[in-house]
Amino acid sequence: AMGATLPAPTGDVAPTSISEALFTGGTADHVVALSNIGLGSLDFTIPAPLLTDSGMETMPQWLSAAPTSGRLWAGESMPIDVHIDAANLEGGVYPGQVNILTNDPVDPVLTVEVTLDVTGAPDIVAVPESLTFPTTLVGAASALPLTILNIGAEILHISGVSVSGDFAQSGLTPPLDLPPGGSIPLT
Repeated sequence: AMGATLPAPTGDVAPTSISEALFTGGTADHVVALSNIGLGSLDFTIPAPLLTDSGMETMPQWLSAAPTSGRLWAGESMPIDVHIDAANLEGGVYPGQVNILTNDPVDPVLTVEVTLDVTGAPDIVAVPESLTFPTTLVGAASALPLTILNIGAEILHISGVSVSGDFAQSGLTPPLDLPPGGSIPLT
């Protein structure tokens, strides 16, 4: 008995490139369409970030895609969500790729080139985000600690502090420059 030859799948992805400009800490989402324009079923996987022989990541930590695997029947297409996250990135241009591995015998790797242009920026965070003071008698004082952090990639220039209500702060005297990764405690 002779075996039947199954028709081959043909994978296609659009667009084949994404360019995004973000400030440090920003995020963006894009959708690419993965299609099977062949007659056979198309199986695909999107591998996790891995290093190439040159030491470069083909899909760096700031880039992710989902779903990471699936099957498309002849004529089907589906969205692939591409997420870009500029958290903790300094200003600069970052190249990356989303490689979609398929069982297409002619073109087994479909590539979406991704370019991220990051504008370095400070990113202020207060820890904790809110304070709840205990009941305090009139004329008495109560103090709680607060830390101001710069989790961004550039110097944070603090030019003023505003406190509202019957409260005051100590420990922070503007103007003050807080370097990336720097913190200042106050009460």
